[in-house]
Amino acid sequence: MDKETFEQVDPLVNEVAEQIGELIDGDQLATIKQKMADISRCLCDDFSVTLEINLRVNDPEGLTLPLMQTGMSTYAGALPHQVWGDSTPQRYVVYGDVVIVPNDHCPQCWGEWGFKDRHPKCPECGIGMGKAVKLLLDSDCCPHCEKGKVTASQPHCTECDFSVNPEHVIWG
Repeated sequence: MDKETFEQVDPLVNEVAEQIGELIDGDQLATIKQKMADISRCLCDDFSVTLEINLRVNDPEGLTLPLMQTGMSTYAGALPHQVWGDSTPQRYVVYGDVVIVPNDHCPQCWGEWGFKDRHPKCPECGIGMGKAVKLLLDSDCCPHCEKGKVTASQPHCTECDFSVNPEHVIWG
């Protein structure tokens, strides 16, 4: 998704997520929550029950980009609680253009592409990190753990030990 489109859509996605959170926290889903707890009570304690709510963008070719993944989950008969399955949006430079997609997806084809540092070639379209695709780091936030700091002069994370591959990054 290009930067301008993402910047238009992201606040709307956040509003939807906030409203779903209020719905899950409120009483309107009390019957559904109780039924989920009842279902989980019928199962062994090692099983959980999850109801998912996903917001995705689908393009005309059938490619899908998840923008929000949340829902409710329970186990052992407890009332459900909200869970999240989203990946943090990440900025990439692809053939000179800034593109924003969840960090476990390809900025070219939107296919699933996790752990780009270990698997620098997209399994869907074959585009590669360091050549056509570069991670845009315009803050000192570690792209791996999102807690530590990395910089061009110190590419080793202060928290998680992750090292940014300088060939895969554009510092902005």
